[in-house]
Amino acid sequence: MKPLVAVDGDSFAHRAYHALPKSIRRADGGPAGLLVGIGSIDPFAFGVATVVLTLVLFVATWVPARRAAAMDPMRALRAE
Repeated sequence: MKPLVAVDGDSFAHRAYHALPKSIRRADGGPAGLLVGIGSIDPFAFGVATVVLTLVLFVATWVPARRAAAMDPMRALRAE
């Protein structure tokens, strides 16, 4: 049996944020964000990210569901 690896996403993102060197600055001297050139309110970037994540979600759920639907239920029960 493979070991289960659990990652706390919020803690991971928080630690990654604080791991950035403080020397990374914008042109005006202010602190830079994680993505250079992307503001904290950028509708295009948020829209693209939403579409991409929705497509990944759809593929990640549809492919296994299609494989499971194609399998004979009795064969799956006998395998256990």
